[in-house]
Amino acid sequence: VNIGIGFFLIVWVLIPIAYYTDLWEAKKFPILSSSLFRENGEKYHATAVLTNNALNESLYEAYGPLRITTFFALSYVPDWWYAAIFFTMTIVAIITCEVWDYLLPWWGVLLAVALCCIFVLPVGLIQALTNQTPGLNIITEYVIGYALPGRPIANVTFKTLGYISMTQALTFTSDLKLGHYMKVPPRSMFWAQLLGTLVAGVVNLVTADWLMSSQPGVCIDNAEFPCPSAATFYSASVIWGVISPRRMFGPGSLYNAINYFFLIGFLLPIPFYYLKKVSSVSWLQYIHLPILLSSTGLMPPAQAYNYTNWLAMGFMFQFFARRYRPEWHLRFTYVLSSALDSGTAFCVLISFFIFTNRNVYMVDWWGTRSDLCPLDGSPWIPVDTGA
Repeated sequence: VNIGIGFFLIVWVLIPIAYYTDLWEAKKFPILSSSLFRENGEKYHATAVLTNNALNESLYEAYGPLRITTFFALSYVPDWWYAAIFFTMTIVAIITCEVWDYLLPWWGVLLAVALCCIFVLPVGLIQALTNQTPGLNIITEYVIGYALPGRPIANVTFKTLGYISMTQALTFTSDLKLGHYMKVPPRSMFWAQLLGTLVAGVVNLVTADWLMSSQPGVCIDNAEFPCPSAATFYSASVIWGVISPRRMFGPGSLYNAINYFFLIGFLLPIPFYYLKKVSSVSWLQYIHLPILLSSTGLMPPAQAYNYTNWLAMGFMFQFFARRYRPEWHLRFTYVLSSALDSGTAFCVLISFFIFTNRNVYMVDWWGTRSDLCPLDGSPWIPVDTGA
């Protein structure tokens, strides 16, 4: 419910108001996109301002500023097992960044690990209470963007070490909790997680390398394999790494006012906390500001239909099924949820190799054509190609 309220408030109220009042020259760009743009609405090419993987300020001044869209503990496992992996991987990360040209010094690795350790407990508490995990992506990008401006590779490396490490830690903790419920021995869970990480890491790397080398036009605009998450990750590296938060959000910048949302997000839960203490209104107990405010954190790459479909399915099973068919809900809902997730993943994989990889189009109807809505993804004000 909190995510639904936050989604409708942000996506269907605040964002349209900001867009059609031309806040931050928004009408020059699509209302929702992970792409980057120039002042005239053309696509922003980061390579035009980079020299040796670092920002060239002369090229940046000549090319122009960057613009973005409006939207943008029970354990039978010895503790030393976890400690050994933690320290070993930290040392490996330092060696990797120092030996190869990642442009992230050793102290950057330690700072990222420190941020992960600091935030894993409070974020874990939110996840335990709400089943939602606020990310550290903005915080990590902001910190390293000020510390090492103009270094996109260092920025994404720091982000991965700080944000993704915390997310993985909480994911593994959730797996251990599930294993406890399912009566799986903790040592078996530990080895399954360790081996699964090694196998998945190798498979992901090999698959990505194969796709990039064998599929023409992969991960580019209007491609059959568009890579929306990778596109968002790339855009973030340009915003926070190449251009840097000082230029994008510092004093005098177009988006400087966004910084006040840090203060709003920090202060807003306080009155609601005391209001719950003194008010007899029952529904106030269910308002969770961190979840409500971060409800659209996955947009982009997620689209509005991802949220509406998710909300519809959640309402169907967690309200109707739980209230009117409690025995069915208790027995089948979570199994069905896993089946829908895994079934979708398998179908996408199979359809890619059978159809997409062979340029065979199994389904062709008006609902699947890219020209169904020509204005989708287009700016309100046409691109000025003469600028």
